[in-house]
This record gives sequence, C-alpha cells and structure tokens, in this order.
Amino acid sequence: MQFEIDVVFLDKSFKVVKIIQSMKRSRISTALSATYVLEFKSGFLKENEILIDDLLELIR
Repeated sequence: MQFEIDVVFLDKSFKVVKIIQSMKRSRISTALSATYVLEFKSGFLKENEILIDDLLELIR
C-alpha cells in the first residue's frame, strides 16, 4: 500500500466492530469478531462520521 487508508471491520450483521483511521503503510491489523473489512481513502470515516456499533448497509 502506497498511502494511508481508513479501515472498517464489520461483523456478520454489518455492525462496525473496529475502526482504524489513517492506517500507515506497511501495517497489519485484525479484529477477531470481524467477518468483513472495508478500506477507504484516508479521511473518509471522519467526513462521514462512521463510528463503532454503527450498522452499515451495503448496496450493490
């Protein structure tokens, strides 16, 4: 990864269980209760006020 990203870990019901804002390059992270991981450009989570325990709806 060449740049920082925001990372959201979701459980099987799409509830946010962990957030990492501006994750530095060459870093690894996990969340044992997570089933899904979403990656966004750095700053996206703050702009959109996504918080732990939020329930996200994914639309195709």
